Amino acid sequence: MINQNNGAFQQSFGFGGAPAGPALVEPQFPPLPRRSRQDLKRLSVYTGLSIITFLASTYGVSGLIVLFSDQVRDFLAAASIDKSIFSYMLECLLSVFGIGLPFFIAYSVLKKKYRTDFIPYSLPKSPALMILMIGFAFGACLLGSSFSSMLTIFLEENFGIGSTYTMGDVPTTVDGAILFFVRSAILPAFIEEFALRGVVMQPLRRYGNSFAIFISSLIFAIMHGNLIQAPFAFIAGMAMGYAVIVTNSIWTGVIIHLINNSLSVYMLFMTTRSPDGNIPVYLAGIVPVSVVIGFVCLAIYLLSKKYRRRLDPPGTPMLNRVFLKDYVTTLPLLISILSLIVQTAYTVEFIR
Repeated sequence: MINQNNGAFQQSFGFGGAPAGPALVEPQFPPLPRRSRQDLKRLSVYTGLSIITFLASTYGVSGLIVLFSDQVRDFLAAASIDKSIFSYMLECLLSVFGIGLPFFIAYSVLKKKYRTDFIPYSLPKSPALMILMIGFAFGACLLGSSFSSMLTIFLEENFGIGSTYTMGDVPTTVDGAILFFVRSAILPAFIEEFALRGVVMQPLRRYGNSFAIFISSLIFAIMHGNLIQAPFAFIAGMAMGYAVIVTNSIWTGVIIHLINNSLSVYMLFMTTRSPDGNIPVYLAGIVPVSVVIGFVCLAIYLLSKKYRRRLDPPGTPMLNRVFLKDYVTTLPLLISILSLIVQTAYTVEFIR
């Protein structure tokens, strides 16, 4: 029965023959049902509702804190809890219950509907391929971060457009530093990869791996809700999505995400402690070295007949216009995208 389904899936996806050039990425296993426009819209609705729930919980908690600000202040003073510590704890909870829980519910519903677990939790079969993809994607993340920084400078200098976004106050206590690291590095690596490279991307692979990577990266970018991180998040999402699909393991994305965010937090701590407020020299060299290593890993991967893979069958467009229209025009996703765009707009400031 499984073999028959797998064969049908391969035929619908175009994996039947043995194409010239690099081998195709292996199809999902266990295979999901045949793709349909109705199912694509359903996936869009689940994603949109998850994002709306995330936004509602974020604004709801923020509103309650503003409404009961005096009581919260008195409570923190009585319990001797620093405001920064309280903020980090709150953001950790919002990450778990605001992002993780809605997407977990969507995952549970889809898992029950498809009668199979569609997220690849197993480790990659090839450790060497995983290392190549981690090196490539981490270099791409840092390259994307550099591009985002240059774009920010360009907008400020030429159009007077800046952003009010910050990573928050850098903690000075040990417990604050631990919470800051958990909130900024550990939780995003696990929760965001589960949500974006798992719940969003994996079911979309039936409509083309390139399509799935693009859509999940786009949503990943706009979910950051600020001008500084959005361009970087899109580039990083493309790289991590590619790495997850090629290695067929969600853990590849988790590791890349964790390394990237951990480095960002470490550099922030070191920059803050630096007397002149600049990045220490030994840290400044990490970015170009990592980018070079990324290019080397990519070159080895592309030149290797053993590891190189084609995402989709030859002739498959990266973005099917019908699929794109069906996915982005459902009401829940439109509402969530517009809300996130408005949120991003509120982080924009005109410097001059």
